[in-house]
Amino acid sequence: MRRVNVYRVIADRALLLLLRIIADRCARLWNTAQYICRQRFLAGEKVPSYARLCSLLKEHEAYRALPSDIAQEVLKMVRESWNSFFKNRKNYRAGKIPEPPGLPGYCKDRRTGHRLIRCIPIKCTRSYSIHGSEFSMTAPSDLSSDRLRMRVRGCTRWNGKPGRAELLWDAARNVWYLHQSVKVNAPTRRPRRRRWAAVDRGARIPLALAIEGVPEVLVFRARELWKDFLYWSRQIAGLQSRLRTRGMHASRELRRMYARRRERLLAAYRGLARTVVDILKRHGVTDLIVGDLTGIRENMDFGPLNELVHNFWSFAELLRILKDACERAGIRVHEKPEGGTSSHCVLCGEDAARPIRSRVLCRNGHELHADINGALNLLYREPEVRARVEGRPGWRTLRWNGHRWVPIESACRVPSPAATSRLPPGG
Repeated sequence: MRRVNVYRVIADRALLLLLRIIADRCARLWNTAQYICRQRFLAGEKVPSYARLCSLLKEHEAYRALPSDIAQEVLKMVRESWNSFFKNRKNYRAGKIPEPPGLPGYCKDRRTGHRLIRCIPIKCTRSYSIHGSEFSMTAPSDLSSDRLRMRVRGCTRWNGKPGRAELLWDAARNVWYLHQSVKVNAPTRRPRRRRWAAVDRGARIPLALAIEGVPEVLVFRARELWKDFLYWSRQIAGLQSRLRTRGMHASRELRRMYARRRERLLAAYRGLARTVVDILKRHGVTDLIVGDLTGIRENMDFGPLNELVHNFWSFAELLRILKDACERAGIRVHEKPEGGTSSHCVLCGEDAARPIRSRVLCRNGHELHADINGALNLLYREPEVRARVEGRPGWRTLRWNGHRWVPIESACRVPSPAATSRLPPGG
């Protein structure tokens, strides 16, 4: 499986200028190759393959201005963009995605007409090396007679067979980041009895976790995350208002605010995934069921909650982070449809109404938390689940304190000493 090591590049002004020149040449070659591919596609002809692009452009000045390992990798990325386009177009025709994909574009600012500084891809370890805190890469002969050497800061999290390296420019922070692709071996799963768990995803409650045989459901509350998101949204709105008085629509500071709001939310999601995986490993869970929420927000108007549901709720991002964490732990993830999990009572199976958004009430008088009811229904739909909890389930709520997810002791309902003792002390 593929993993990525990320480093921050520490460079002086002279080195930053060289990197910008190389990135501009990469953008020029990208635009040249994209023009050829787009013209062939619009004329109804076959889009050139990677080998054909190399053959067509090997004598072009944009190709010869770069080292071969960088130029070839740029052309490979061009072909990868077209492969993704054809795949998405096939999925659109099959009805799997709602909107038709657009053609791969150019590295160009439409407003100014200038090429964009984005990426420097490097093909293999023959052309780059990382030793401790030093990174070296090949350079165009007209810019440097030797390899470019620069300091990097970061932790090598993954060790394996190295692949492509990419220098990515962050325009908001004015910093280059080095991303190194690494192929690592998948974790080996020891043969053991399968044990199941299920999560119900929502906006106010990012996850409700139900585990087979455990009488308590863990509910992760997003109130603190939502408040933090609203705070940064107000800061962004205030800055946008000040920019409009100057006749401006964007600035570096505005991009940094957007990036900071997103990173704070992703940090909480990563902490949530770690907490969930630790709990699953402690209970010996081998399989996790996740509800499929594809298309849940299409053509929906939630009124005052539109910002909560459409802007704040990043369920696809949370699922990606959770899948990665489960994969590292050797836990299989199964996506299954969620239809009907909130409209049926998990205690008696009768149809249930939702007098308020957070509660379900059935005709037999059972009242449950909607997310808990959904998580348990999703779990009990699995035929292999044998250990069912009798009676009204209890739950424990966890909140984000800015560093980790911690339980709220006063939020425990119907406490079970056996289940409580198995919870982690700090979430």
